[in-house]
Amino acid sequence: LDRAEADKLMGDDFLVLAKELVERYDAGGMPIFGGGGADASDSFNAAWSDFVKDLGKALDRKGKRLFHPVRLAVTGSMSGPDVAAQMRLLGHAGAAGEGAVVDVMPITARMDTLRAFVDAFYVPPDPNAPVVEEVAEVDAPKKGKGKKGKKGAESDEDDGAAVVLKDGEVPTVCEFAKMDIRVGELVEVWNHPESTKLYCEKIDVGDPTGPREVCSGLAPYFTLEEMKNQRVLVVCNLKPAKMAGFVSNGMVLCAKSEDESRVEFMEPPEGVPVGTRVLPEIMDGGIEPLGPNQVKKKKVWEGISPDLTNNEASEAMWAGRRLMADGQPCKAKS
Repeated sequence: LDRAEADKLMGDDFLVLAKELVERYDAGGMPIFGGGGADASDSFNAAWSDFVKDLGKALDRKGKRLFHPVRLAVTGSMSGPDVAAQMRLLGHAGAAGEGAVVDVMPITARMDTLRAFVDAFYVPPDPNAPVVEEVAEVDAPKKGKGKKGKKGAESDEDDGAAVVLKDGEVPTVCEFAKMDIRVGELVEVWNHPESTKLYCEKIDVGDPTGPREVCSGLAPYFTLEEMKNQRVLVVCNLKPAKMAGFVSNGMVLCAKSEDESRVEFMEPPEGVPVGTRVLPEIMDGGIEPLGPNQVKKKKVWEGISPDLTNNEASEAMWAGRRLMADGQPCKAKS
């Protein structure tokens, strides 16, 4: 896989599928080819097909979102014969014993590797986290002919924020720059009426229409007094989402300690105006962000967020590059 393909797979919750595969394998629910002739091969092919279909139903996936990560998880490769054929080869290798078939790792060893990967990186969802609902679009204008040429079909570029390049402008290449992350300032904060974990906020991010409303799960970490007038970094081109009934139009970026006991704001440099874009110090291409629909469709945030971290100086980092606002680094307090 190249980096773009890997980011897409990981951004589509590859770990969730990997965990499900490991659990089914450990419970004896994943078909394993035990050898035999043509009849045994046909029987295994049918069982494997049923297994993958059932997996897709359980995870609500189909097509490439299902078949590509399954192939990668059980074979370690995105190329070669179909997965059932590779599973039969792995079954033969397992029956012959580890090392008996040159350059072929038995399925037991592959699943051990996958299990170790899941144990190392899978983070279970927080059962107490507020439910986030996507806000339905109301009275959206009818689309013209889209990508498939059918009347009413959705166009990939119809976003309400289409990117139009002027003469001399460079198209955005850096994945991070497809996100619209800006310097913001909290101008009003209050307790969410339906959740003790949430704050409702008005944040000035330089929008001409004034401060936007954002909902954040920061109540366990900051008092209302600590939130007021706080300067923050805000993700501004996510699709609006309902959090316990409150429509949130962005997300505040914070840093969390390794034991998750401490949370700090990722703060912009002092004196940088609200609305200033935050970008990596070194990047390729232009800086035009995508619109919210394209960010969601292309899973841009899911692709870049795993590479967000802090260096030893508490500076915000993405993919090994410092995040800058007006030429200065953004950072947490500690």
